[in-house]
Amino acid sequence: MNAKDYISKIKKRLSPFFDFKNPDNEKNYLPLQLLGELNETSERYLLVRKFNIYTINNDEYLFVQSFNDPITQNILDAYTTWVETKMQALKPRKNHMTSSYLLVLVSEYPISDEQKQYISMYKYHKDYLLTLKGWSDLALIVVDLSNNKLLTNKFGAKTAKNFEM
Repeated sequence: MNAKDYISKIKKRLSPFFDFKNPDNEKNYLPLQLLGELNETSERYLLVRKFNIYTINNDEYLFVQSFNDPITQNILDAYTTWVETKMQALKPRKNHMTSSYLLVLVSEYPISDEQKQYISMYKYHKDYLLTLKGWSDLALIVVDLSNNKLLTNKFGAKTAKNFEM
């Protein structure tokens, strides 16, 4: 399976949940092939809808890019730093609880052992107003198409089954 087929398969699998947008690669300084957003709202009521006990918003942002050349450490650093910057710029709205950022990098070449260790140890977490306005986590998923493997960080392991080949 090549990267183009893999990305179209993932888009088809996630399309019932995510709203996909055309990546504006001029606005975003890093190229992306797939950009998706999921906004979920949960509410609890007391007897009738008029008596709302609480409302919670959970958001997910999906960034997917494939590479025809081997993924280098510089590429990993550039994309993770770019998403971290997006997380820092997030202004949580009224009922914000969590925002999950999913960075999926697809490679047709094997991933080196050093990069495997970097991916598994990578962690980025952002609190908003000491978690009173929610928090964000970055899930890093690297797809190694040559070996049919998914490499994830701890947070990415929770959603890895959605990205299996």
